[in-house]
Amino acid sequence: MRNKKLKFGIGIGIILAVVAWEAVSGFQQSKTYYVTVSELVGGRAAR
Repeated sequence: MRNKKLKFGIGIGIILAVVAWEAVSGFQQSKTYYVTVSELVGGRAAR
């Protein structure tokens, strides 16, 4: 019985780790930086 609970707990842990990794990965890919007109004209946007 204990072995079954351990396997279940490990499975849940793996699923939670994958979901967290996907969330962080998706957040990093969706970040956007908006440039103001003065930054664009001043040339600081290319850096």
